[in-house]
Amino acid sequence: SLRAMRMILRLNHIYGIELNVSEIMKKGQVKEIARLIHALIPDSADKKDSADSESDSLSPIPVIDSKESFPMSPGQERLWFLQRMAPDNPVYGVPFVRRITGQLDRHALQQAVTVIETRHDALRLLMPDTFSGQAPKQKIALPGQIRVVFKDCSRADNPEKTVAKQVQNALETAFSFGYDHPLFRVMIFKETPSSHVFLLHLHHIICDGWSAKILL
Repeated sequence: SLRAMRMILRLNHIYGIELNVSEIMKKGQVKEIARLIHALIPDSADKKDSADSESDSLSPIPVIDSKESFPMSPGQERLWFLQRMAPDNPVYGVPFVRRITGQLDRHALQQAVTVIETRHDALRLLMPDTFSGQAPKQKIALPGQIRVVFKDCSRADNPEKTVAKQVQNALETAFSFGYDHPLFRVMIFKETPSSHVFLLHLHHIICDGWSAKILL
């Protein structure tokens, strides 16, 4: 469904046609979707020119003004409500785990994380932990708040097994809402001097499939 929504937005931008997800999902084959799209495009003579000019017609993404708080999207509101209904449920975490081989420069890793969170405001979003009777508002923390947590498991009897358990514990730890609780975690687990496990953990309220591709 996410791919269908992405295609719908792209078609609307290029050709100005309106589609909904159900129309796309009802079609069982790509050629059926192609026929549907072709029938909706009003002037076939302009199709090629429209496609060729796509890159030239893209508008720059505007930078929003700095504010104390911002409204949540409907999707964020749903996730916020569900997480508050079950605050200890870690199901809304989005994890990325990778093994790093070779020497690890911890200082360079921290610098990289700071650059990423500075560039992407969404990684610094903070959510309220209480309901005041009005629509909940999110805030953006200042850059430099995310610190890489380093755990040395190399002295354990079985470092690899210990790291696996530590990673599992981290993934089972739910995120807490609140304007002093980041929703973006970065952890490094050391097995040996040349083997580490990297964990990037985000709450789904600040990360989805599209943004994950950009981040990674």
